[in-house]
Amino acid sequence: MELVDRFLSSCSHKTSQRYLAEREHFQLLSITAFYVSVKTTERVVFGSELVALVSNGTYTKEEIERTEEELLHVLRWRINPPTALQFAFHIMSLVAPHIANIHDDLVARMLDETAYQVENSVKDYSLSQERSSSIAVAALFNAAYHLLDSGIRRKFLLSLCCTLVGNFAHPIAHPKELQMARLRLQSVVDTNDDITHLPNRDESAATPFITALEYLEASAGQLVVVGP
Repeated sequence: MELVDRFLSSCSHKTSQRYLAEREHFQLLSITAFYVSVKTTERVVFGSELVALVSNGTYTKEEIERTEEELLHVLRWRINPPTALQFAFHIMSLVAPHIANIHDDLVARMLDETAYQVENSVKDYSLSQERSSSIAVAALFNAAYHLLDSGIRRKFLLSLCCTLVGNFAHPIAHPKELQMARLRLQSVVDTNDDITHLPNRDESAATPFITALEYLEASAGQLVVVGP
């Protein structure tokens, strides 16, 4: 779905409307994106003929290949970037070693909650236009508020801020924009669960994170950065 989201947010309005207006067209795009993903990530690949066969004759080999060409053209062949979940796991691997008294089981629970948050991000169109790295940081932030007590949470957020400043090299959104993405992501999760994870959804809930992040930005003399 990541390829589909990126395609629809990058193509022309006319093209996006064509794929979104008709169920058959959207299914064709989704099947083609799956076909491309298999070719780039799996050890064993299959041809467009098999994809057409699996579709029970709904789509032809030519339609799938034509849609594949369109997908690759719009995405400029950038079809295998790091996903939000890969970013989250990488960031956690950099953050966790610097936090005392955070046990492996708690790290595992944090990663499980982060993965759940990231998976739910595909349900919101506006989040599909965010950087994968921004979704990862927002999900980690929400997971911290959901699972960590106040003491270890502050240590985690400070370590997270230091990691973002010191280890990445492409600009991320302003901290307050990241806060908006975080709240929107949590809203999607809450709607799905019919519960509220965060103890406080207002701006003050993230004040320690935003203050620390802005301070570190100023200290570094640059914007905080996280990859594409």
